[in-house]
Amino acid sequence: MRRVFLVSLIAALPAVMQAQVAAPPVARTVSNSLPVDRVVAVVGNDVILWSDVVNSINQQRASGLELPKDSAGQAALMKEALNSLVDEEILVQKAQLMKLDVTQDEVNRTVDDQVKRVRSQFQTDDQYKNELKTAGFGTPEEYRRTLYDQFYRRALQQRAFEELKKTAVGRNVTDAEVQEAFDRNKTNLQAAPASITFR
Repeated sequence: MRRVFLVSLIAALPAVMQAQVAAPPVARTVSNSLPVDRVVAVVGNDVILWSDVVNSINQQRASGLELPKDSAGQAALMKEALNSLVDEEILVQKAQLMKLDVTQDEVNRTVDDQVKRVRSQFQTDDQYKNELKTAGFGTPEEYRRTLYDQFYRRALQQRAFEELKKTAVGRNVTDAEVQEAFDRNKTNLQAAPASITFR
């Protein structure tokens, strides 16, 4: 492979040298920055990063999810993961607005159970620590902090969902009611400029 590349490079060298001589000098700035992460969604004042989406997919993979082979399937999986993260963040923020809270004891019990369950799968501490490093966690403490954050957020989401269910009014809306609401607001809808939003 390296030999083919070198032969190709040597063969193209005269053409490259001519192109360099004939071309006028062009001012060009080279950026040494490398994108590390990027914002893919904003929910309220909080951002969801691309790394959050990747972490979510990796957690699903660790639970047995098979990645789609085609790019369209992978894009759909990424969009689904992003939508789930947005929905979760909306529930967390709603729980905070509703002043719902979860005690540390509740979360710590769940974290302790999970850590014990995972630790019991390994014969030695070294095996456990090596597997955590392989999974992207530096130390057992970092794994514990990650679990704590996940379980805390999940508990907040569940509390918010339960509270919202209590106040939700379940009823079916008829087509006539939809048409009536549309006709009532038709002038406002037409006045809005066309826009595109991404989620």
